Amino acid sequence: MRDIIDHQTVPTNLNYLPIFHSCDSLFFKKIITERCIKVRDCKIFDEKLSYFFYGKPAYKSREVNSKLSSFLPTSFILDLDNLDSLKRMAPFDTGAFADNLFDRYMHPAMTIYDFLLTPKKETLLKLVSFFYGNNENYLKAKLKPSFTCDSMEFEVESYKSMIIETAISTSDERKTSIEIQSVKDVSIESGILKAIILPSSFLASPNIESLMKEVEFEILPYEDFGQLSNNHYNDVFRLTREYFENNSFIPRK
Repeated sequence: MRDIIDHQTVPTNLNYLPIFHSCDSLFFKKIITERCIKVRDCKIFDEKLSYFFYGKPAYKSREVNSKLSSFLPTSFILDLDNLDSLKRMAPFDTGAFADNLFDRYMHPAMTIYDFLLTPKKETLLKLVSFFYGNNENYLKAKLKPSFTCDSMEFEVESYKSMIIETAISTSDERKTSIEIQSVKDVSIESGILKAIILPSSFLASPNIESLMKEVEFEILPYEDFGQLSNNHYNDVFRLTREYFENNSFIPRK
């Protein structure tokens, strides 16, 4: 799949979107305390990596029904231009691939390496243009109407099937969110941090107050009612869209 994306022309009608690092609140606290998104051991690629998604807060906690605030979703919105040392890109969540969540879309002999992309900024625009046509379709995981491809590009066929899937699936938005890997820790004090999506109950925490005194960023809170809910993920995506519209990344509805 790398070759066919590499041979695409870089589109001039697309803006770059921000990148996201999303996590449970337990790990969110660690990041804001250390002021850093640190690399961690990756069993899939056998090295230390930090992970991000292009344009989408594509992450879900384990399936739990809990009143513990530590499970609530949070998301860092970051400036792509300030991310150093791009190591890998993939058109989907490599962890979900490794957990066999995408098997229904794949030939069993396919490996994750068949889908890796050239880790360059322009690859993001090329992939979005090739499959989706524009940022709006990418965010909605909607294949562009004019999409065509060589019928023997089997990895492209598999990814296309992931985009157009409408049945209930365990893979959710992770199957159509471009993953970016870095081999460096990412300091949130470096100017990369643009906004944080978080539960409104966290706003009074000294951890947040301290961060806001030291780092300039936008707070995007959602109401939490003491119970982890899929509605919270909907809130995260709603706030993401509002942030994109307010900052001219996509047109307003």
